[in-house]
Amino acid sequence: MAYIATPLSTDIVISNVVTIHYFSYASNFSFPGETHDFWEFVYVDHGEIQICSDGVWSTLSKGQIHFHKPNEFHALKATGEKAPNLVVVAFICKSKAMKFFEGKTLPVSDVDCSFLRSIIAESREYFANPLNDPSTEQMIPAKHASFGCAQFIRSSLECLMIQLIREATKETFSQSYVLGMTNHENDDALLLQKLDRYFEANIARTLSIKMICKDNFVGYSRLKTLYQKYHHCSLMEYFAMLKIQTAQQMIRDRHLNISEISDALGYSSVGYFSRQFKKKCGMSPSEYASTILAMSEKTVPSTFEYPLFVVG
Repeated sequence: MAYIATPLSTDIVISNVVTIHYFSYASNFSFPGETHDFWEFVYVDHGEIQICSDGVWSTLSKGQIHFHKPNEFHALKATGEKAPNLVVVAFICKSKAMKFFEGKTLPVSDVDCSFLRSIIAESREYFANPLNDPSTEQMIPAKHASFGCAQFIRSSLECLMIQLIREATKETFSQSYVLGMTNHENDDALLLQKLDRYFEANIARTLSIKMICKDNFVGYSRLKTLYQKYHHCSLMEYFAMLKIQTAQQMIRDRHLNISEISDALGYSSVGYFSRQFKKKCGMSPSEYASTILAMSEKTVPSTFEYPLFVVG
């Protein structure tokens, strides 16, 4: 029998990454704009922003991604209402299929988020640069990254582009399918996404393990294994972290004072809230607020980096 190998075509090939960022901004920041000869996309993880593409301003909301083509002038600013968290990735791609993304703003599905999550997670390990440093002009590989990190980043970026095109043209797989995952890993990812939505909806409550298991029809032993495997902490430590991250978001929104934020998130007292905040962040809520104010006056991102997609 004579076997004949079949070459695999490549519709999108990303040759280089320029920068990969995950920023947390104050609600009043602005970036005056720039142009460069490579692609860039902006994804809003939390909040909303206004973006400028070749002189045209529009609003980009949570769960949306926008692409800037090479040599396009682009700028952005917060709306003054909701402090944004942004994923910003700049890359080089000469593939003809990229023409699809020119001027595009697209919704991001759970499948797309899985690729974005992989890009950020692998980048945090592969690059020595912090992902929230706006002065970064070159991403430097770390000395002891895990095997295959760079390829994982490139593959995830390429798969993200392919999936976005498929979704926009209705050529998509079932949303329960996540490329590159086993069935078990896919089940884990979907359960984690479900729980994140549950935590977001109940962020002001005082939850117990029993309540979480009952409300989500899942056993504690599975949750314990799941959170240790993917988040390296216990279930309740994770929820406590989400509360603090939500508090950070609310401080950056600048609509409520510290006492009001404590009440809104269901803390028993302002003192307890402040102690928990300082334990997680290394500074008090008021010190964090002062730092955010100083950063916003310089129109640069906060130096505090959040885990990606832990809420919503």
